[in-house]
Amino acid sequence: MKFNLLANCKHKSYTVLFLLAMSFGVMQAQSITVSGTVTEGGNPLLGVNVIVKGTQNGTVTDFDGLYEVTANVGEILVFSSVGFNSKEVTIGNESTIDVSLTANVSELDEVIVVGYQAQSKREISGSISSVKSEVLERQAVGNFAEALQGQLAGVNVQAQSGAPGSRVNIQIRGANSLSSNGTSDLDPNGGIANPGNNSLGPLYIIDGVPFSDNPNISPNEIESIEVLKDAATAAIYGSRASGGVIIITTKKAKPGNLNVNFSTWTSINRITSSLPTLTGSEFIALNRQFTQNSGLPFEVVGVLAVNPNALENNTDWQEEILNDNAVTRNFNVRLSGGSDVANFSLVADHLNQDGVYKKSDFRRTNLRMNSNFKKGRFKLFSSFFLSRSDSNREPWAILYDAIRAPATEAGPESLAEGNSLTGNADQFNIFGNILQKLQETSTNESNAAGGTLQFSYELADGLNARFNLSGNRTTTRAIFFEPAFRFVDEDTGELIPNRALEAISSLQETTTTFQQTSVEGILDYKKRFGDHNLSLLAGYTLENRLWATTRTRVNEFITNELPTIDQAIDRENITVSGQDTPSSIIGILGTVGYDYKGKYLIRGNIRSDGSSKFEPENRFEPFWGVSVAWSVAREEFFKNISAFSFINDLKLRASHGEVGNQNIGDFQTVPLITNNLNVPIGDGIANGLNQTRIFNRDLRWETSISDNYGIDLSLFNNKFTFTGEYYTVRKEDLLFNVVLPASAGAEGQNNQPPTVATNIGELTNEGFEVTIGYKNRDHALKWGINGTFTTNRNEVTRLNGSTSQIDGGQITPGAGNFTTLPVNFAREGFQAGAFFLVPTDGIIRSQEELDEYQLLGGTIPQGAQIGDARLVDANGDGSIDFDNDRVFQGNNTPDFEVGLNFNLDYKNFDFNMSWFGSYGSKILNGPKALAYNQQNHRDLLFAYTPNNPTSNIPINREGANDVSYSPITDIFLEDGDYIRLRNVQLGYSLPKDVLSKIGVSKLRVYLGASNLLTITDYTGYDPEVGGDGLFSRGIDRGLTPITASGRIGVEVGF
Repeated sequence: MKFNLLANCKHKSYTVLFLLAMSFGVMQAQSITVSGTVTEGGNPLLGVNVIVKGTQNGTVTDFDGLYEVTANVGEILVFSSVGFNSKEVTIGNESTIDVSLTANVSELDEVIVVGYQAQSKREISGSISSVKSEVLERQAVGNFAEALQGQLAGVNVQAQSGAPGSRVNIQIRGANSLSSNGTSDLDPNGGIANPGNNSLGPLYIIDGVPFSDNPNISPNEIESIEVLKDAATAAIYGSRASGGVIIITTKKAKPGNLNVNFSTWTSINRITSSLPTLTGSEFIALNRQFTQNSGLPFEVVGVLAVNPNALENNTDWQEEILNDNAVTRNFNVRLSGGSDVANFSLVADHLNQDGVYKKSDFRRTNLRMNSNFKKGRFKLFSSFFLSRSDSNREPWAILYDAIRAPATEAGPESLAEGNSLTGNADQFNIFGNILQKLQETSTNESNAAGGTLQFSYELADGLNARFNLSGNRTTTRAIFFEPAFRFVDEDTGELIPNRALEAISSLQETTTTFQQTSVEGILDYKKRFGDHNLSLLAGYTLENRLWATTRTRVNEFITNELPTIDQAIDRENITVSGQDTPSSIIGILGTVGYDYKGKYLIRGNIRSDGSSKFEPENRFEPFWGVSVAWSVAREEFFKNISAFSFINDLKLRASHGEVGNQNIGDFQTVPLITNNLNVPIGDGIANGLNQTRIFNRDLRWETSISDNYGIDLSLFNNKFTFTGEYYTVRKEDLLFNVVLPASAGAEGQNNQPPTVATNIGELTNEGFEVTIGYKNRDHALKWGINGTFTTNRNEVTRLNGSTSQIDGGQITPGAGNFTTLPVNFAREGFQAGAFFLVPTDGIIRSQEELDEYQLLGGTIPQGAQIGDARLVDANGDGSIDFDNDRVFQGNNTPDFEVGLNFNLDYKNFDFNMSWFGSYGSKILNGPKALAYNQQNHRDLLFAYTPNNPTSNIPINREGANDVSYSPITDIFLEDGDYIRLRNVQLGYSLPKDVLSKIGVSKLRVYLGASNLLTITDYTGYDPEVGGDGLFSRGIDRGLTPITASGRIGVEVGF
């Protein structure tokens, strides 16, 4: 018993000593309270785990990213959150530790919006590309589409023109149809094109709301962009997805305190090249040579006889119309915040852009409000936007007039009070047009509003019911005022007879409305059963569109200062026209997706659409697609091969699908009746009705059938990525408006020839796409590089009936043969828009060569002289003519395009640079052809003459314009290859410790430039020729060229 008592006492003593020692150690550990803020990119992070390493002691950050934890000096705090790289910090004597986490893309498993569902990248089996907001925002452009050039393989981006606020056209995987709007809406007399009839461009989906045309929203509003490129993936959108689908997700709110972000930038823009037209003295010298070459007396018909004051003038007409150093400014404010239950994001954006042509500018203000509400199983997402834009458009085709006008004519200072110009009729044909156009007013104001309400309720685990209501409405008012302009004969003081109409002012006002509403009901089911992952979707959609337009034209006003319709004096000659064209689409859709262990994936989409544009027997059409993928890197046998350990992901994909196109004018299948037909009956005149348009009741859907094969590869801890794709697309039953002969008895619209809508043939597209990227984020110097390669070839494989070719574009506007002769065509066996021109074989340099040339038949050889261009008898029939001797000379689309994007971050500095290159396309240099035709190009000073017999430029003589300088020969066809430094930007962000002292979360300043360097052999203004029509591409029509710009900007966050 004693022993036991002593043993127990001894044991208790040891226990007490041990506890005292532990207590002493704890006291020596200096327990302190540590607090701070956890952020990502300057924004607070909610729900970050803050744990003392090796213990259970820890906490979680609140809405403001704040945390507080008690720990010991020398212990390690571990900060971790799903989707972010963990960070460890050793505790010192400081009581405040602020931490910034970076996103871990591989952990986050980036989510992609695909149709009506969202998938992780690992689940993708179709062809989808994506771009995030940081890529767009670093471009500092007014239209998001401009920032996409060179970023995505298979996505061709081209500005319609360099005019302020002009559209940017996007084509996905080549030519999507033969129909398009072209550039008709740039002409104030041509009207505004119906966006619902654009067949070349993709379908745009913004937060679930469909848009038929480029919505022209600011990059500052966008969170991400997904591009659905293959038919299998896009089939869920059915008839609207023939040109691919671009899904735009705008910036959403995140729970937390109110965040305020402000950014602004200013750029200086200018055209960096010009056409080498003649000075005044050069024009007189060339005119003297022209009359000498033509055997005409210079003293009688020369320029000094027409304009005795020619020696006194030296007007640079291009300089007169250009606005050097045009300024663009952008301002953006974003407010966001809220809780887990309700949050919001409000973005306001304003763009003010001066044009590089005088009397042109563009102003746009956008306001977008997104909000989320969640209560139990119920969710509501709402998005509403307002947009207002105003523009003053440059005078139509004024660049062409500046190219034609001789420097020997006096400039704007010659215009007298009351818009009066004195001279003779020969002078006014060219330079008078410029002065008149500079007095015109062409404005366009647009108001747009729209939104969506998306209700979601979780019926059961994994099963959600969604009901979406959306709509948008755009109203546009275009005013075109031509003030009274008096062309006065300098000898008589009277109006010149053939220019009397210009003395009568006119006003044209056009209003348009485009309205689109949609209703969608969706059942969405997603569930994982062990190794099996299943997703199902079923739904219906109903979409209504309305395009309405009214045009009023009145003449003669008391004064040019009050041009409104009610002030017109002439009450007899009032022209009013208009139309309302409603249309609707109803669809039933479904999706089935399945994968096993993430290794074997299959997804099927189907949609049946019915369109009001077709007759009942052709109205409904099903569209479907299936895609499969095999994730090889997830196979056990692959993981066990040590030689492949550097491969993180390897996936093989294949898909097949069909989508449709119904984008052609409304009421094409029914007869249209027109009134105001005056018919004599007896002794009187009766007003009647008649049919003025040919219709086609057999019109049906255009269908695209696509096959896609792809590979995705990720290496070296996901630092290196590679995606390669091969695709074929077959377009069947192409929709096209075929021009009718005059004998058909039909009437055209808007001064265009009559047409009939027809399913005219077939077209194929084939191409390869490669995207390669590398990123290194392991060191203080973080950098990444990304490259894209795209090749596409289209071919017209069939044209129906007696149609052997479809005439394409002309070099318009212009004079004489410039307005009537097409230069490119759609012909079987060639690309759509291929150039077919008469080949030339140098210059006729001797009498022997001329005699041999004149052995050929036709008026062209018989009228030739020494020094003329020698045209080739291409078809070998012993005669030369412009119709039968045309041969294929090249395509208006490139063989391939490349993009190279580089970014670098070091401490607080960031740098990014984007290059873009295009190779293999041809450009018909319209401005050069016109300058030759008007004897106003500097090249002609070095043209062939008996004293300059070695020149390769044909002789400048009377009658040569229609042959040697004809736009349908290959003389003006040039290579359109170019490499361009698309964007470069250097930024600096103030350190966080400095910002925290002034209550600012972010402050970044940057310098940048766009189109800073272009390497090209093209002699025109710019090789990126505008125009969105299939046939207008590659034809330089003298639209506003693309500009180079330098900019400075600042970004602030609170």
